[in-house]
Amino acid sequence: MFEKLKKYAIILIGSAIMGIAIDLFIEPAQIVSGGVGGLALIMNHLTNISVGAYIIIFNIPIFIVGVLNFSKRYMVYSLIGMLSMSFATDLFSFLKPITNDVILSSVFGGVLFGFGMGIVINAGATTGGVDILAMLLKKKFPEFSIGKFVLLLDILVVLLAGFVYQKWEAVLYSSVSLFVSSYVLDFVVDGVDFAKTAFVVSDKPSEISTMIAERIHRGCTGLLGVSMYNGSSKTVLMCVIRNYEIGKLKKVIKDIDPAAFVIVADVREVLGNGFKNY
Repeated sequence: MFEKLKKYAIILIGSAIMGIAIDLFIEPAQIVSGGVGGLALIMNHLTNISVGAYIIIFNIPIFIVGVLNFSKRYMVYSLIGMLSMSFATDLFSFLKPITNDVILSSVFGGVLFGFGMGIVINAGATTGGVDILAMLLKKKFPEFSIGKFVLLLDILVVLLAGFVYQKWEAVLYSSVSLFVSSYVLDFVVDGVDFAKTAFVVSDKPSEISTMIAERIHRGCTGLLGVSMYNGSSKTVLMCVIRNYEIGKLKKVIKDIDPAAFVIVADVREVLGNGFKNY
């Protein structure tokens, strides 16, 4: 029961942050946030019906598609997120913009919006709209991040806004906001899973792997390598570690074999023991 209430609270907080981003930065600067929120802003501009009301209206067909592809629990959480964002957008409409600078509004609006969306997605929900469509596309094309799909769908809405507002400069500012939002979203959703893979070529692979296990508590995999220079065989160590552990790894290798050849590469996602579950 406590875990369920905690999840509800997190969804409400993330949705509120998104609503505040719209009222405090995005709407006053006539920046389109993209997605259903962006469509709602466009329709609000044309008809003066509240943004929150349009968010609900546009989400109805999207939720129907979502129910057919996701679990009922996931969609219930998403419904809460969508309604919360709609309510928060109208609730915080009294807020006065902090700045009249469109660039600052683009950047900070994007940061807050992406941060709020990331919180909601990490809680196992969405705020409806393109979030659900992005999750569907992610299932079909897992090699792309959620943030990239959201960005792609949002760009289409921003282009539509350009025709409605007839202010193409606003489209450029909206694009800045979308890129910032997409980056922050990916950071919040995947940031804790960022890792690095180290490949270590050394004459002392056993000593290095033993010390890595003792000092960093990470395992290594020995790969058979053959030097194309002289034909000699060597064991190449492959070790996956967290970003903050890279300094410790370098020190371990340097202490044992300063002549070791090391390649460090960024890893987007790691599934398995010691990292994220499947």
